[in-house]
Amino acid sequence: MKIRLINAAIFLVLYLAFLAWYDGWGMDPFTAEEIDTL
Repeated sequence: MKIRLINAAIFLVLYLAFLAWYDGWGMDPFTAEEIDTL
């Protein structure tokens, strides 16, 4: 059961990150340089 909870949490984080990127928030897809500065 704990593994399922962890998988759900990871999925939720990835899903929210995708939505944030997809909806824009004024962002372009990250370049390697931008990822380094995060």
